[in-house]
Formats: sequence, C-alpha cells, structure tokens
Amino acid sequence: MNICIFDSVNIPMKVLHISYATTWGGGEQQMIDLVHALNDLGIVNPLLCCKGSELASYAEKKGLLYFPIDKKSLKIISGIIKKEAPELLHIHTGSSIKDFILFYFIHGIRIPTVYTINGIMRKKSFFSRLKYNFKGIKAIHFVSQAAQQHFEEEIAFRSSYDKLYTIYDGIREEMIVSEESLKSKLDLPSEAFLVGNIANHTRAKNLSSLVKVAELMVKRNGNSNIHFIQLGRKTKSTPELEAEVIEKNLEKNIHFLGFTENAETYLPQFDCLLMTSNREGLPLTIMEAFKYKVPVVTTNAGGIPEAIQHGETGLMTEIDNNEELARYVESLYNDSKISERLVANAHSFFEEQFTAQRMGTETLKLYQKVLDET
Repeated sequence: MNICIFDSVNIPMKVLHISYATTWGGGEQQMIDLVHALNDLGIVNPLLCCKGSELASYAEKKGLLYFPIDKKSLKIISGIIKKEAPELLHIHTGSSIKDFILFYFIHGIRIPTVYTINGIMRKKSFFSRLKYNFKGIKAIHFVSQAAQQHFEEEIAFRSSYDKLYTIYDGIREEMIVSEESLKSKLDLPSEAFLVGNIANHTRAKNLSSLVKVAELMVKRNGNSNIHFIQLGRKTKSTPELEAEVIEKNLEKNIHFLGFTENAETYLPQFDCLLMTSNREGLPLTIMEAFKYKVPVVTTNAGGIPEAIQHGETGLMTEIDNNEELARYVESLYNDSKISERLVANAHSFFEEQFTAQRMGTETLKLYQKVLDET
C-alpha cells in the first residue's frame, strides 16, 4: 500500500482542478482546503466547476481563479483545458472521468491526471471498473488506507496497483468560531449538554442510529438535559428521520437544523461530536473536532480507525452498536476529565497528521512524482 512520503519539492506548476459537484460536501471542502494549501506553496490552481454550483459561489467570494462551465459542453471544457495548458489535471468527481476519457481520445488531451476518491466506493460492474482503471489516469489518491484497500480489492485491475496512493485530508489550522449561540437559537438552558453531528442526510451517515442513541439516553436513561444538534443538508431521507423523531417523542431533544454554512464554526459549542456512519472514507468533521478540541464518539466505519484510537483520541465502537455509543456519550456527560484527556491527545494527533499544510506538501510530492514518470 502506497502512502506518500516522497522527497520534498518546490517546483512551480499549474494544476487544473475539475469538479462536477453542484452541492457542498466533504469532498468539496477537501478540494478547497487543498487548493488553498497549494496556493500557499506557490502552485497555480484554477478550478473548473459547474455554473451556479456552491463551488463556483465559494470561488467567486474568495477571489479564486475559476471557470464556471456547463458540464455538457465538452468542446468548451476542452477549449479551456487547452488554453490554460496546465502541467497536470486533478479530477475530484467520478462523474468527470467519462468526459476526461472523451477529451483523451477525441480532443487529444493527454495531460497527466490525478483522481481523488474521498469515500468507500460501492461495487462496480466490469465496464464501470474500466473507467476507473483508465490508463490516462496516472495516480489515484485516497483519503484513507481503508478506502484504498477497498478499491484495490473490489475495483482496481492489477495493472493499476502501482498508481494507488493514500494522502490524508488536512484542514487549515485557523480557528473561526460562530457568534451565533445554538442554545439561544433553540431556547435551551445554559446547562444543556450538546451532542453534535455534522453530516448530510445520506444513507452512509446512518442518522437513524443517532435517533436510536438519543432514545436510549433521553427516554430510557432519563437524560433530558442532553440535546442532539444535527447540521447537514436535508434530502429525500429527511422526512423518514423526522417521522422517527416524532414517533419516539424526541422533538424536544433532537434538532435537525439543515444545511449550515461554515458548520465547523459551531463545533466549539458541542460537548461532544457523535458520528454514527456505516460507510466512510475518513470524514473531515473528525479532524475539525480534533482541531477545536471536541471529544469524538464514533462508529468504526471505513477509515475512521485511522484517526480514532479508542480510549486515546476518541471513543469508538462497531457500526449500529447504539447501546455502546450511548454509554460512551454518557461517560463524557458524567466525567469531564475523560473529555479533557481525549481532546489533548486528539489535538496533538491533528497537528502531527491532519493539517492542510501537510496535505498540500504531500500532494505536491505526488504531482511531481507523476510528472517525473510521465
């Protein structure tokens, strides 16, 4: 398994980042953190993203160089690529790969390319696997060893093994704290214990498990002072979750606040972060909790065990083990010394492993390796 630890480099280059994402999730945050980190290293990083997307809005607001495109306009996209003439392409969404293959064969674009996979992929058909193993992609970057191993076992052809690399996500070290008080917003008492969760309402996040944990703590154990604050984009799965909350009579203790811009800035208001996922790469929210010194209780989905050392940097149990998740949250509720020890260890681990500066440096080394071998 390849983990990037190449020799340091400092060579100016232009990298064109390509994303067809229209909404904002962990993958988009990871890409933006990488762009900022590479900018700091002197790399030119234009973005090619969809018109009207949240990425385009962010790039406009932050003054980043970007090209808003209609993803169906292959001629226009290929024209931008040829005009910008980057040394390297970095694809951030799987839906971009088919077009990349068309650019390669029809438009003659043969630029060395890196592709990032942020999560654990579902099994693919043979013909879909052909796309991900395309020879024009010179390196595939994963955010966790678990994601890389899964890809190697389920999707990669043997000829692709040598181009698989893990580089952990990193986040910027600046601390930005929201001025809005969640307790005031929700009219909660000052002594309320806030259990936070930041995730879009997708199956992989398994938010039904969060509702079950709340039921165990509030209804069975009588901890009515504990409140579950969930920040994340609502989807077609949301009505089912909300119905479950009503069925269990938990409306006063579970608060779905929907998509919240700069959600990480609310982390310092949480007494703990609860992750109930059943499928993950390695979520940025855990790294953000490490940064803001918020204790983490989580399932061991995907690459999470690469960040959470049980009893050292957080508390972790098996997927869907709601009884144990509830017990771990209650241990933090009842003993602040446990939280203090966990966050001290986790913050040190963050500074060692999960900063944007480190991610940028290691990604630049990967770029240079790809260019050297092309």
